[in-house]
Amino acid sequence: MNRSLSTIRGVLLVGACVVIGVVLARRTLMTPAAPSSPAAGPAPSSATGPSREIPLHLPPFTIAVKEFLPALAIVVDPKTSDDQLAALINGLQAARVNGALGRFLPPTTPGAKGGAFETVQLFVMSDPEWATAARFKAFVYPPAAELSPAEEEFGSHIRAYYFYITQGNHEVGSIGYDENGDKFGTAYQKLFQR
Repeated sequence: MNRSLSTIRGVLLVGACVVIGVVLARRTLMTPAAPSSPAAGPAPSSATGPSREIPLHLPPFTIAVKEFLPALAIVVDPKTSDDQLAALINGLQAARVNGALGRFLPPTTPGAKGGAFETVQLFVMSDPEWATAARFKAFVYPPAAELSPAEEEFGSHIRAYYFYITQGNHEVGSIGYDENGDKFGTAYQKLFQR
């Protein structure tokens, strides 16, 4: 009798441990990530807006150009839809709001007083031949004030865009790209601006 009572207690203890483990695992997966270090950017505050849930799955991308910080070029699969691009841009904005942008991007302003993501300028492309350091530099740092044909061609390959700067708390997200009224991309659509 004593042995069966200890067996029942053991089974109940193991069951309780499993239930607690599942609950903790679900809470961990559902909780937005906090910055892992001061370099990951400032913690969310009322100045950056309300906390938003970070999607668990963003469309896959690779960092193509990071030599011209705070600007980055990333490459997505050419078959990425506009809805998936919107999910990517909105997901990155949610990550920024929650102080978790470092989970997805390298620091764009390392060592800056305002944090590792004080300013972010992200160009999303799907053609790796256009997402090169030389072409990106010529677009981001143009030699003249007027738009050159090469810059227009580069701009036509921008699939989506995200910009954030802590100074003034200015943020823009779009499908395509808008440079002072010149819209690039096949179907420009502003996702958000504040």
